[in-house]
Amino acid sequence: MKNVLKGSRALLVGGALLTGALTVTAAGTATAAPQSSGDSAVSSSRGVAGAPAPSATVATYTVNVWARVNHRTGPHTSSSLIGTLGTGDNPHQAQCWIYGDTVTAEGYTNNIWIKAYNKAAKKWGYSSAIYFKGDKRANLPYSAKC
Repeated sequence: MKNVLKGSRALLVGGALLTGALTVTAAGTATAAPQSSGDSAVSSSRGVAGAPAPSATVATYTVNVWARVNHRTGPHTSSSLIGTLGTGDNPHQAQCWIYGDTVTAEGYTNNIWIKAYNKAAKKWGYSSAIYFKGDKRANLPYSAKC
């Protein structure tokens, strides 16, 4: 069996053929989110026989806030408060952006929320994109939609 299969998303690992979607990180590195191809050397519940199932890599981006902003469990002003993200905590890691409640503050109106990591609370949550430096999506690419 060849190690490269043209025209398909497959990965040969230790003699086991894994197929699935590819994930590209912000740095441009592609990683596989493999799924079993039905090859007899692959266990359906654990990936390669005896090895833990592989997990998909989620792209993360670096973002900065320009003013303290509430950090919530969902992209809504009514979602539970996790804490705040502040300028002293910069930079922050973000995974994606999503449409949520419309927020008007600091002379701007926007309904985009950024899913970012709160270092103090050690939790992922959502904050209005108004408070992030950059464009209306905090410079996250359009493809990074949650």
